[in-house]
Amino acid sequence: MLGWGIVGILLVGVGLTIGTDVAARAESLFSSSDRALVAASGSTRQAAEALDGVGIGIGQAQASSLRAAALADDASATLDALAASMSLSIFGSQPFLPLAANFTDSASEAAALSDELEAMGGSLETTSGDTGLLAAELRELATVLDDSTETAPAPPLRLALLVVLVWIALPTIGALVVGAQLVRGEPLG
Repeated sequence: MLGWGIVGILLVGVGLTIGTDVAARAESLFSSSDRALVAASGSTRQAAEALDGVGIGIGQAQASSLRAAALADDASATLDALAASMSLSIFGSQPFLPLAANFTDSASEAAALSDELEAMGGSLETTSGDTGLLAAELRELATVLDDSTETAPAPPLRLALLVVLVWIALPTIGALVVGAQLVRGEPLG
């Protein structure tokens, strides 16, 4: 019984020495992880706001691209009309016919430019939508991170360890007392 008490006291001492350090580190890690989540939430919100700004810029570029496409399309139609009017015959002669070919070429180039600008506008619309979706997902992630930081404060692990060690120490001390009485030959009680 005395040996059980001595081993118990040694274990309580080791638990107190090592356990308090481990519990303190765990409490510190808990607090650090909470601060890291708060920082991650803030960074995620800032990234979402930045993507919103990018999306606005892309939307404006898309609108400009589509307006430029419409202008190029109008210019193509005007150049085609000019080419047709250059085929004018004056007393059997067509003095402006060489210019008509230039206007026709320019009309074709303007039409091609209009097509490219419309395609770019479509790509920009897709990109703007993608940045909007990504920004929304980042805001949702930030909310999840915020919710995870609203948990209870770090649990008092050192206090819990102390309670457990006291709980273990009480019967150990009792075993020491009983063991000492038995060694001295004293009656129990």
